[in-house]
Amino acid sequence: MKSYILGNKSESERLNFQSRQRNYSPQTEISAQELALFEDAKVLDAGCGTGLFSRYIADLNAGKNIEIFAIDASEQRITEAKNDSENSNYKNITFSKQDLRNLDFPDNSLDIVVCRFVYEHIKDICQEVSNELFRVLKPAGKLFIIDSDGILFNMDSEDEQLDIYLDEIKSSEINFEGFICRKIPRYLQRAGFHQQNIKISPKPMLFFEEEDRNYEKTLWQMRFNQIKPVFTPILGEEGYSDFINRFISELMNPQNFLYYNKFVFEAIKKDERSSH
Repeated sequence: MKSYILGNKSESERLNFQSRQRNYSPQTEISAQELALFEDAKVLDAGCGTGLFSRYIADLNAGKNIEIFAIDASEQRITEAKNDSENSNYKNITFSKQDLRNLDFPDNSLDIVVCRFVYEHIKDICQEVSNELFRVLKPAGKLFIIDSDGILFNMDSEDEQLDIYLDEIKSSEINFEGFICRKIPRYLQRAGFHQQNIKISPKPMLFFEEEDRNYEKTLWQMRFNQIKPVFTPILGEEGYSDFINRFISELMNPQNFLYYNKFVFEAIKKDERSSH
C-alpha cells in the first residue's frame, strides 16, 4: 500500500478533495481551543501529506511566534505542500522529507505532535513510529493521532462475491491495516505513555445521505485508480475490475449503511519531575 500513497501523482488531488468532505474535516477532530498554542511552541505534523493540517494550525495561531515542522516520507508530497503553503505565505511552517522511524529532532524537543491518517498505512512499523514520536515529545507535551477503523471493510453487503474479494484483500500481505485504531493504545503504552494519560475520543463518520455517498464514491474511484498496482496481483485484472464495480454499486445502494469509526487519540507524556 505504500506504493499508492507515496508514489502516486494524483494523491495530492485526492487529499485536497477529501478535506472538503465534512467527515474528513480537521475542524471536527481537534478543536481550535485544543490547538491554541503558547508563544514559542514547537509543533510536528508527522506525515503531513499536502500540509493541510499544518496550515490549519498556523491559521488558528496567526500572529503567534510558533514553529511548525511538517514532514512526510514522500518528496513529491513535500514539494506540493511547500508550493501550496508558499502561495499563502505560511512562513512559520518548515517542510522536510523525513523517515518517521528516525526523526531529525532532539529528545524532548517538541510541544505538540500530530499524526493524522498515517498509522493505517504503516502497519509494519507502527511501534517504531510510536517510539520515535514519544522520544521527540517534551515532558507534558501532547501527541494527537487521528485515524479510522473500518475503511473499505465496514459495509454490510449481501453481495457474497464482494465479501470474497474483501476477505482476499484482508488476508493478503499489503501494508495496510483496516482496523488500526483498536491497536493504537497498545502502541502508545509500549512507547512509554501511561494508560491514564491517554484520552480516546470517537468521531463517527457516517455516509447515508446522498451527498455523503457521492463524495465517498468519488473518493473511492480516486483510491481505486491508485491502488490498482497493489490489488491487481491479489484479485487479477478481471477480478479487480469486478470488485470495483460491486463495491461502488453496494456503496450507492440505499439499503446499505456505510460508516467508519474515526478516533482521536490524545496522549500526554508524563513529566517525571512533577512526581518528585
